[in-house]
Order: sequence, then structure tokens, then C-alpha cells
Amino acid sequence: MKFQISISIIGLAFLSFGQPLSAQTAVDTNKLAEIRAKATTGDSQAQCDLGSAYAFGRFGLNYDWTNAMVWFQKSAAQNNAEAQCRLGTGYDFGVGLSRDLAEAVKLYQKSADQNFVEAYWRLGCCYQWAPRDDVKSVKYFRQAAEQNYSPAYQDLGDCYYHGRGVDKDLVEAYKWYLLADRFSHSRDHYPGEWSDFMKSQRAALSSEQIAEASRRVNEWSVQHILTTKKP
Repeated sequence: MKFQISISIIGLAFLSFGQPLSAQTAVDTNKLAEIRAKATTGDSQAQCDLGSAYAFGRFGLNYDWTNAMVWFQKSAAQNNAEAQCRLGTGYDFGVGLSRDLAEAVKLYQKSADQNFVEAYWRLGCCYQWAPRDDVKSVKYFRQAAEQNYSPAYQDLGDCYYHGRGVDKDLVEAYKWYLLADRFSHSRDHYPGEWSDFMKSQRAALSSEQIAEASRRVNEWSVQHILTTKKP
């Protein structure tokens, strides 16, 4: 069973593509000018930040994926891990760039090699499709989860539920679904669907299995010091 609610970098941007989130304020104007000035002098983080401003419609800008990718490319060329991941997403989803999954994986890997946690999760997602490699997918989801990247919790649950890349284990699957329930976006964005999904998971387990899954969640939480709801 699969409940697909993962939120990508594209997120809600396409729902109002080309429209600013809000009117640009004086603070926005000044901050944007500061970022742009640094970016044009070659500052890699400023280049990445400017790309993000276009990608997410920040500082009163319209969403503009073409310009976003231009700045992500400049920053990624200087080995900025965040920009490499964002540029990979452009190739992954074909936004601002022609779709190229091989290039996306290459960029995600470069980003992950610098321990940019989102890149691990995106690699896990890529290896669920083409080229499919369930063992690699689990490996990367786990690396993301180990650093408390909550979108990976549900994906690991799915891997254990279906026995993809790991032995099928409904208790371990439920553990990861419980963690997703506590710390990810699932419950907030899809409350009805997520509630039904969790009820179906509980119905398939005995009370002893549910108790064991809860014990594993508490153990994980202590070991990883989960103090925030979302990454």
C-alpha cells in the first residue's frame, strides 16, 4: 500500500506560477538587492539564494524557474551543495531545464557527497524509478532519516511494508509511519487521507506489534533527539 504525499521542491509553486506570493516590501527590495550584488560578484551562496528567491517566489519576486536554474548553475559550478541539489531537481522534474534524469542523479550525488541531507532523500526517490535499485533507494532514505529528514520516514515505511530493498517487516514499517505521523508534513497537508491510512495500518497489526513499533519509535526518538516537528 502506498500513500504518496511527498512534497518536492516544486511544491505549491506551479499552482500560481508567474504570480508573486505578496507585494514586494522595502525590506524585500533591500534584501534582494544585497543578495543580487553578492551573486553578481561570484558569491556562491548568494547565487544559490538568488536562485531560491526565483524558485520559491521570495522577496516579492514572481516564480521564475528559468532564472532560478541559471543562478543554481552558477552556484553549483562552485561546488555549492545546496545549489547542486536544487539544480538536480530542475533536471529531475524538467523545470527551467530539459528533463535529464541521469544528470539529476549525478548532481544529487555530488550534493550528497557533501552531506546535504535533502540530496540523500532525492537519490532514494530516483532509485525507486529508473534506474531502479531498491537497495540503493533504502540506503539513501536511511541516510536522510538518520539526519532527521522527515520526508524519508514515510518512504522507509513503504520500503519495509512492500519488502523493497529490505525484508518485509510490517512492525518496522509501522514504526516509520508513526515517525512520519509525528514529524513530517503528512498529517498537516492530508489530514483525512493520512488518518485513514494510519487506521488501516493499525488494523493490520496485533496489539503486541503496535506496542513494539511504538517502543522502536521511542528508542529512535531518544537516539536522534527529535525535538522539532519538521526538517
